[in-house]
Amino acid sequence: MPEQYPEYWEVPSMELSEYLDTVSEQIRCKKARIMVREELENHVQEQSDAYEADGMTPSEAKREAVRQMGDPIETGTALNRIHRPHLEWKFLILVLLLSALGLALQYMTCYTGLFGGISGDLADYFWTRQCFFTFVGLAVLAAVYIVDYTILGRYPLLLWFGYFVVIFIIANTHVVIMGKVRIYNYLTLFLPLYAGVLYRFRTKGYGAVAVCYLLSFMPFFMGLKTIMVHGSLELAGGCFLLLLIAVWKGFFHVKKARTIAALIAVPVLTLLLLYWKGTDLGVLHTYQMIRLQSIFGPDMLHYNSNRGIIPYLQESVSSFQMFGSSAAPVPKAMKFLNCDYVVFFVFAKYGIAAGTAMLCILAATAAKAFSISWRQKNRLGFLVGTACSVVLTIQMLVYVAANFGVPLVEPMTIPFLSYGGQSTLVNYILIGLILSVYRNKDIVSERHGTRGKWKIRLERLES
Repeated sequence: MPEQYPEYWEVPSMELSEYLDTVSEQIRCKKARIMVREELENHVQEQSDAYEADGMTPSEAKREAVRQMGDPIETGTALNRIHRPHLEWKFLILVLLLSALGLALQYMTCYTGLFGGISGDLADYFWTRQCFFTFVGLAVLAAVYIVDYTILGRYPLLLWFGYFVVIFIIANTHVVIMGKVRIYNYLTLFLPLYAGVLYRFRTKGYGAVAVCYLLSFMPFFMGLKTIMVHGSLELAGGCFLLLLIAVWKGFFHVKKARTIAALIAVPVLTLLLLYWKGTDLGVLHTYQMIRLQSIFGPDMLHYNSNRGIIPYLQESVSSFQMFGSSAAPVPKAMKFLNCDYVVFFVFAKYGIAAGTAMLCILAATAAKAFSISWRQKNRLGFLVGTACSVVLTIQMLVYVAANFGVPLVEPMTIPFLSYGGQSTLVNYILIGLILSVYRNKDIVSERHGTRGKWKIRLERLES
């Protein structure tokens, strides 16, 4: 053997397959074994090519490359410490803290409120139901955490259209309340599914961008038929933001600036078309059109003020105390503080300090969710984590804005704090997906996000 290649491993040489088998046996996580084998095989191939360029024969180069990888047992043991499932404890602690805080706030809004709680039987119903869904939600979180999230990248279109059919059935069988079907939270699960669709069409160019943009309208128009206009706009905004991020990160192999400019222009024109011709085109109901025109019309600052909610919120904000209660009697429309006005309740009942502390915990949770997602090397993990983070953050921002009297929005739900079985379960699913992305960060390779393909490599055998 040439002297320029040092003795890294004194054990007699192995064949590559035998070496990889020995290394893999030291790794406990089965999914990680596939990724480790691929990485080691690629490294050996690169090193072997370098030795061939130095004048070695292919067989000598391959044996030397394997030999210099070191003892397979020691290598496998070291890799086992790296390539194993992980749990993001800091993020989980934040979620558990919010869950406990949410139950405490539900108890206080039900039994004490600002000027007395809800009537006894109804308060008991709200409180026990929220406790039940919180504990069920934590169990759902644990289940989603264990499940391999890469299924979203392996069967994206099947999951996307299949879920659309499920939502369509729910929308046509659920009870209609005040002109809408209450399935907003179900619709938010379209965003992590949309992440899988974006991953499916990565590297496909401008045509793929157009297809992804058109697919993003499916939950938007489903929302128009089932929930309020602003809820549909939130869904559309989430999908649109995710598409822009994918383009900005270079996933589609297109010119970023030009594509982003075109993508921004299209929804602006679409909104103008809906504003002027939404009813004529059959896209919007008459009452939705009136609401849309009211929001963006000259009287937008007085939107919804007929119920007395927005003026009351705006006046109350200016009278908040640093500590302690500062609320005046609330309008009848705000009777159920546990649903739509939890943030306002904390500021009005316990003061600015307590309310600010609560908002800081929410902000830290959202920031941590984005931090986990944006550190992923796997593009599918990045997209799925970002999608879930976007959903949670939009809910937080809209809810807080509505609680402070911003006239263009209405409260839907705020993760973990507001009342609701559907919203509680869906938000725990989103958190479970983020934790699953982190769990698999060192055991799932980019190849796991797609359906398997056969690859044949031809090599010249030594004569």
